[in-house]
Amino acid sequence: DANPVALQLIGAPLHETVGAVCHQFICPAESKHCPVTDLGQTVDNSERVLLTAGSERRSIIKTVRPVELDGHKYLLESFFDITERKRSEQALEQRTSYLNTLIETNPLGTVVLDKEQRIEMSNSAFEQLFLFSHEEVQGKNIHDLIVPGDFAEESTDFKHACLELKSVHVTSRRRRKNNTLVDVEIYGVPLIIGGKPHGILVIYQDITGRKQIEAELRDSENRFRTAFEDAPYGMCMTGLNGRFLHANSALCRMLGYSPSELLAGAWQQITHPDDLQIGRETMDSL
Repeated sequence: DANPVALQLIGAPLHETVGAVCHQFICPAESKHCPVTDLGQTVDNSERVLLTAGSERRSIIKTVRPVELDGHKYLLESFFDITERKRSEQALEQRTSYLNTLIETNPLGTVVLDKEQRIEMSNSAFEQLFLFSHEEVQGKNIHDLIVPGDFAEESTDFKHACLELKSVHVTSRRRRKNNTLVDVEIYGVPLIIGGKPHGILVIYQDITGRKQIEAELRDSENRFRTAFEDAPYGMCMTGLNGRFLHANSALCRMLGYSPSELLAGAWQQITHPDDLQIGRETMDSL
């Protein structure tokens, strides 16, 4: 016998089901390999496969109990369909695998934090950047692990903004295992599950090289500015239209103009009429 729910799952009417041998009909086991009667297995809330009349394989949770009625021994089977749940689990597992792959292969240091800023996941780039082993960072509070005291308030504000579903981008400094500081650009985005923040994905980019280049550029600009301003002879910079952009003190003294007066004009006003054509040709050649 079979109840309406079982018949619906099997996909066959009662008259086609009653009397049919279960092997290769509703059970994928071969004849003489019944998990219960032949192999002696206990099936109690076990995950199994149901073969439908349409040859579809559906995932079920199954329980089998031996019963005796009127001197005859039977197996009482109960099961419920978990196919959709299994599909959802497989889809989640696939998405998790994709996320793990993206995080691990990211060349930038990446961590997944829970709402208390404990590290749930980290990639090799993060561990190499901050000189920790994988075991040393798992479950640790990111604030305690790499945030210097001077940046504690900034780190707290970063966390709160992400948990308010905001994306955050800051340039800051963080502490390595050997207590040296590293300049980093930090990106944080909330991880949202069911419309609520579950944690934070944080990416760290080492910008030490960029900071060094910026410092060297500032130093070069300062040296040029000093050489320009303190030169004992007149110097100026003009645009291609001839207007003055910068003029040093020596040129202002030489020509008798104040800096504002000179910068309001162009090179033509201080050039002798006999030299204007040569000046124009020089500008046109640039």
